[in-house]
Amino acid sequence: MLLASDSPIGPLDAGVEAILDKFTALGVMGTGKFGLAVIDVPPDADLSMVRHLPGTGHRNAWWDYDELCVTDVRKTATSP
Repeated sequence: MLLASDSPIGPLDAGVEAILDKFTALGVMGTGKFGLAVIDVPPDADLSMVRHLPGTGHRNAWWDYDELCVTDVRKTATSP
């Protein structure tokens, strides 16, 4: 679950769309509303890139995030 920031990517609704666009580029689907984006990572996604993106967005103040329903495969994936 990712929480959109008002800055620098804009208002909450636009922020959610920007978040989902970043993950869609990695083959990850999601949905969002009220400033929250929830993503569903398919088994064939590049887990190293998916794992890297939340931290990058957090460091750049695009969003805050929490990981929910994390699988063992995700826990062992390395970041690039």
